[in-house]
Amino acid sequence: RLIFLLRGINFTDLALLTRENIKNGRIIYSRSKTKKTYSVKLEPLAKDIIEAYIHPERITLLPILNNEQYKDKKNIPDTLGWKRKYCNKGLKKIGKKIGFKEPLSTYVFRYSHANACKKMGYPKDMISESLGHAYGMSVSSCYLEDYDLELIDEMNKNVCNLVIDEGT
Repeated sequence: RLIFLLRGINFTDLALLTRENIKNGRIIYSRSKTKKTYSVKLEPLAKDIIEAYIHPERITLLPILNNEQYKDKKNIPDTLGWKRKYCNKGLKKIGKKIGFKEPLSTYVFRYSHANACKKMGYPKDMISESLGHAYGMSVSSCYLEDYDLELIDEMNKNVCNLVIDEGT
């Protein structure tokens, strides 16, 4: 659920989040794959989930990596690989139990967010930008960038609220 609420953040980036990534009600992080910086407004449910899992003695926000695993930078890719595999195995079991038609995985939450945005009528360019896939538009004005971020925040809020309301 948190992957969806954070605009489809991938498993690795989610696992590597720390308290330092929370700034002014946002999660700000550099994607491990592309090094691109993301800024995602924390919706109330996302805040609640993080607060439920955060622990003062753990470096990361979520209990995906323990402190030793987080500090062992050389082995993080392998560790996260088997943790993702284990997580996806559990998600597939859950998916089967609830009658989900395709195998449930962490990636499903990423593309489900994009598809929900599309079904709500948001433009593909905005959805791509929210996922970090926008490359065709060069933006020189910081005002325009802020405006774009506000639009993406609003899109994420609307999609999350719709899905949460329908799910309860």
